[in-house]
Amino acid sequence: MSDNQSFVTVGDWVTGHSINDELFTGFVEAVNAKLNTVKVYVTESDHKNTVGKTIETFQSKIKYFPPSVEPSKAHLLNLIDLSLISGDKDWFLQLTEDLKELDELESESSTAYIPQ
Repeated sequence: MSDNQSFVTVGDWVTGHSINDELFTGFVEAVNAKLNTVKVYVTESDHKNTVGKTIETFQSKIKYFPPSVEPSKAHLLNLIDLSLISGDKDWFLQLTEDLKELDELESESSTAYIPQ
């Protein structure tokens, strides 16, 4: 990785350790390429006080946490809540589009042909 280049972007899920050595999982809210730090909204942690807060840590202390291959409706609804909390309009719009597509797929697959 060269200077001023990050391997994560806003919205990516990551796991790692805070500067206080707390283990956490969350999503990236901001990247500071000059300082090689990221701000992460914590969704899970071994320190309960950290959950629901934004922390800043060094990029070297985190790793990319790939999302599940097929998101469920409940998973998308949770992510939509997180996008609203973080104020990320683009992420919100993408997630609501994904939810709409998932609803359409579910309604198509549940519509079975019933002979008369």
